[in-house]
Amino acid sequence: MHPFRRISRNPRSNIVRIGNREIITQGLNSGFGTDLYHRSMSVSWPVFFASAALIFIALNGIDPIAVYRVLYLGAFGTLFSLEATLTLAAPLMLTALCTAIPARAGLLVIGGEGALVIGGLAAVLAGVSAGGIPPYLGTVLVLLAGALAGGDDERRESG
Repeated sequence: MHPFRRISRNPRSNIVRIGNREIITQGLNSGFGTDLYHRSMSVSWPVFFASAALIFIALNGIDPIAVYRVLYLGAFGTLFSLEATLTLAAPLMLTALCTAIPARAGLLVIGGEGALVIGGLAAVLAGVSAGGIPPYLGTVLVLLAGALAGGDDERRESG
């Protein structure tokens, strides 16, 4: 069961109940037709851009099927390439998750990618500068430097 339920039987109604509160949702996000429209758009844009890239590659005299084959093999062809793809994608997926969870609660989070970059830079600088200390202290130092540099401090925004 969903955490909210519609008040009226009309499928296009934009009043939902969450707990004891009734909330009016905004936008065209209710009803079968609009849901089908959004689903088709989420599929059609990537197909459109992949097709446009295919045409662009073909117009430059390169075999587009060979290009897509090399892209696929480079990302998923071997266990090593799959591991490298997932290793490079993991920070971005976690950053997206850190943005998506508050968005589901109605909060707006901006700057996640910048915080990731600044935190990573601070962690690298802390690791390089901590040359001769024991490994367990170096790990704590690197984690702390990354968290402090890339973390969100509410006092900065309100002050």
